Amino acid sequence: MVGNPVNAGTGNKYLAETDYRNSAGLEFTRHYNSNALSSGVFGRRWNAYNQLRVISETNVLVTRSDQRAYNFNLVQDVWTAYLDIADKLEAIKN
Repeated sequence: MVGNPVNAGTGNKYLAETDYRNSAGLEFTRHYNSNALSSGVFGRRWNAYNQLRVISETNVLVTRSDQRAYNFNLVQDVWTAYLDIADKLEAIKN
């Protein structure tokens, strides 16, 4: 990373701004990504929430607040991502 923080290899600027944090650990952080195509409630290329988009009954796309997107497929009742993805997706059943 170089100045303000920009990735010198890609030219992408990524910034996390924590707007609120209390002593109990509750925190609110906004994320800016100059390569992001979306706009959030905080303006163009800013986001603060994880988003889930259902592609089909067995495929969902999760976009994290830092704009990283992960594709999960339902295989034998387990939501599975690519092997190099450590994040987990679990169904909550009533």
